[in-house]
Amino acid sequence: MRNRPWIVTSRRLAALSLWLAAVPVLAGEVYKFSNEQTGGLHNSMRKGKILVDGPKYRIEYDQSEDDDPRQPRVVVSKDGGEHAFALNAEKRTYYALDKASPDLPTSRLFNLVPLPQGIPGSSSKAKVGKVTVTSAESPDTLGGAQTRRNTIALSYDIKVEMTRTPPAGSAAKPFTETVQGRVKLDANFWTLEDKTRPPVDFFQTEIRSGHPEVDSRLAEKLAALRGLVVKKQITITIEGDGGLTGQTETSTWLVEVPKPAKAEPALFEVPAGFKVHKPEVTRPRFESGPPIG
Repeated sequence: MRNRPWIVTSRRLAALSLWLAAVPVLAGEVYKFSNEQTGGLHNSMRKGKILVDGPKYRIEYDQSEDDDPRQPRVVVSKDGGEHAFALNAEKRTYYALDKASPDLPTSRLFNLVPLPQGIPGSSSKAKVGKVTVTSAESPDTLGGAQTRRNTIALSYDIKVEMTRTPPAGSAAKPFTETVQGRVKLDANFWTLEDKTRPPVDFFQTEIRSGHPEVDSRLAEKLAALRGLVVKKQITITIEGDGGLTGQTETSTWLVEVPKPAKAEPALFEVPAGFKVHKPEVTRPRFESGPPIG
């Protein structure tokens, strides 16, 4: 009987197909991360991991004794963060996360002081001047890996006027307070230029002051960053006039080089049977987005 190579090849292909079917498909990548905030309203440290598969992601935060119970432990999204949901596995609940307004600053220090928002009779306006933005880059080593360090320095003068108008019929008089000073930003980004940044909001490098004349120049510098950001350290300092206390806050964000991981579609979904429940927030709302980082 003659050899029939096509039969041998077919059998090999069939065996290979069975083997591939038995091997988990590692379509995703998992990154471990940490985010530390110091010098602001309160110090905090959050660690965890994020599983990414294209625009889909799942963030799982490590549990800590210092955790704010209002902070989600698990966040999932299938569209890069355009629609993201916080999950509570213990209570089997979920809720949609609010997207930060592009008009709000990413730190309250960009306005020197927190500006109340949505409080009846309260208003504020700010004027900035002497805006300077510079950038520089240089090779650097981080954790034994060759990276590029990108530094962005920003400063501007600011004057904020806050007015409180009493309700109709009140004997109180309108009250206006003015504060002024200077804001400084020192932002450092360490990047791996040969690694691609995943298309999800978690890896964005956006920083906003809430002042168009500042943010247009800042956005230009941030857009020049290339590759995967593995560390960013952002320090904001305010210097006040007329007795306003100076303050500094720093955010340090670290992410490890990713590892291949199995990305089951169900990991990015709100589990069946979960009910909608959003934690109540009773404190006043201020003009500030989520912490940088």
